[in-house]
Amino acid sequence: MRAPFRSLLFSLVLLVTAWPRVGATSPAPLPLEASLDLARFVVVGTITRAKDEKAQPGDGIKWQHITITTQSCLKGTLDYPLDCRYICWPSGGGRELQVGDAGIWVVGPDGLLPWSCAPLAEARQPEVESILKMLNARTWSAPVNGLVAWAGVVHADAVANPVIIFAVKNVTTTDLYVPAPISAGFVSATAVGTDGQPRQPSLSQAPSPALFPARPGIPFCLKVAPGAIIYLHPDYSDIDLTKLLPPGHYTVTITCRNDQERAVPTGQPGQPPLSAWKGTLSAPAVELTLK
Repeated sequence: MRAPFRSLLFSLVLLVTAWPRVGATSPAPLPLEASLDLARFVVVGTITRAKDEKAQPGDGIKWQHITITTQSCLKGTLDYPLDCRYICWPSGGGRELQVGDAGIWVVGPDGLLPWSCAPLAEARQPEVESILKMLNARTWSAPVNGLVAWAGVVHADAVANPVIIFAVKNVTTTDLYVPAPISAGFVSATAVGTDGQPRQPSLSQAPSPALFPARPGIPFCLKVAPGAIIYLHPDYSDIDLTKLLPPGHYTVTITCRNDQERAVPTGQPGQPPLSAWKGTLSAPAVELTLK
């Protein structure tokens, strides 16, 4: 049985940390680097089957079952056509996929194609391969209570200045429950300019009470399976410091910190709290220039 729309949206928004940008009518996509990092498969191929699924009344969304015949696999291992699902918000500018659509497809860890999906042009294959190589070679932080962290500076669509993406990875053999990135004060930034003075811009944004009912003192949490990676962006799909810092060059450290013992699973506000990950974890510092 499909989850009700509210619960589905709740979970998807948190899992991809794609909080809508101001003025947007559908969730903003993650930068390409983060999307490739989270992808289960990245393939070059063509849609050979596109079947509409029955919509739930009042959802305002459309589901499609998509089959992609692959020419090559850039991430993951496939020797057969790839079956996946696609969720589209037609009213939010998303388009339906059609047989014959071709290019580079990024399939999420849950087997979903991103909303408002369009394949990357095949000419971008060298760029995609370069990003995947960079991600495989990156340096993570030392572990803190089972998590390691990494941050990167990337260029996001429709954003003039570079932005920061921040990920954590479970390096244990058991599930960890990490506070959601919207939790007040959980994710923070420290930026040191050329004057040597540290600045700590506020990254928190009040979440919608309709999607995230208040639970004083108990944050929502995300389950991070062994070996899994999640991105933690309090606002939107990345960490954009453009409006929070004056122009200049900065050394930026992104940190997540939690001292709460318990947290509530996302999408399940009525469930009893679970034991939450605790600690202070910082990614290796990154260099950021704002114009």
